[in-house]
Amino acid sequence: MLFRSWAAEELGDWETAWRQQDRALRAAGNIVHNPLFRQEDIARRQRHSNKVFHDRSIELEGVGQIEEARQACRESIRVMWEEDMVLSFALFEIHLGNATSAIELLEGAIERVGSSPTTLDALGDAWNLAGDTDKACETWLRAIEIHAEAAEGRRVG
Repeated sequence: MLFRSWAAEELGDWETAWRQQDRALRAAGNIVHNPLFRQEDIARRQRHSNKVFHDRSIELEGVGQIEEARQACRESIRVMWEEDMVLSFALFEIHLGNATSAIELLEGAIERVGSSPTTLDALGDAWNLAGDTDKACETWLRAIEIHAEAAEGRRVG
């Protein structure tokens, strides 16, 4: 229904676009309140959500099962890619001394969603761990510049 709404909007048929969008929103609202769908959705999320795997990785790390914790982190990202989960996994890899893995994760995140000061800061830490202090310093400087630009934008706007 949303696709029909967008198509109608592109064609300039505002009345049809509005009707289709309204139907899509009502349908989505009905699905959420359907008790059978809701129970099934809750059960699926309790078994297979990326948060479940992320929490499991933290538990496994706490009891010293490091490789299993890393696997749970990988599974969390596979189920649903989220920048925060990737950053958490990369910081875990840095903590374990796995610079190459952390660099791959963080560079992948930057390719996917762009640079943020937090991601660049972690990437600098990973490069430093890998022994490339020049690249680490360059990356940290980029993080500082982006943070300063964002702060300047808040002051001006």
